[in-house]
Order: sequence, then structure tokens, then C-alpha cells
Amino acid sequence: MLVSVAVPVPSLDLLTYRVPEGLSEPRPGARVLVPLGARRLTGVVVETNVRAPESASGAGVAIKDLLDILDDEPMLPPAVVELAAWVAEYYACGAGEALSAAMPQMPPA
Repeated sequence: MLVSVAVPVPSLDLLTYRVPEGLSEPRPGARVLVPLGARRLTGVVVETNVRAPESASGAGVAIKDLLDILDDEPMLPPAVVELAAWVAEYYACGAGEALSAAMPQMPPA
């Protein structure tokens, strides 16, 4: 199964990741831990059961696995995920930027 994930990186579109064996299916709005280059980032699942992307040459693209699912239940309701996707498209910003603005703030430690 493949999922689309928004990560908090400016101007970066949705990324596709594979859900590895042993992990349950994350629901839209759930936070997940994903690899991005040499980093590990927390992203938000935007869509499930997506198709594998193709490169400009029409060849398949290497798809990385999710590292972990951080929420059993979605942290953001579906309506907020949809609104953030619309905001990202309308204001030409990254989906992760729009979802980060919609996330509840963590209390100071």
C-alpha cells in the first residue's frame, strides 16, 4: 500500500511512501515518521491507496518505506486535511507548510 505524505519542507509537494509489512494502514490526518534524504521527519498522511508516481521518462520511481506510524487515530480531522490541501494549492505553498499551520501547538517543556 502506498500513501501520500506532507512533510514540513517549504514548497515541497506531497511525497509517496510505502507502508511496510507489520505496520497498520495509517489514516489521513495521522502523523508518520518518514525518511527524507539523510533526515527523518514527521509528516502527515494526506491520502491512502495512491498510485506509484512515474518519472518524466515514464520509468518507475524508487519508493521508500514509512519508518513508523505515530498516531493510532488521526491527529487532524479529514476536513482540516482537505482544507490544508486546498490552501497549499491556492497559495502555491507546500502541503507540509499548510498542514504545519493547522497542527496544534505543543506546550512549552
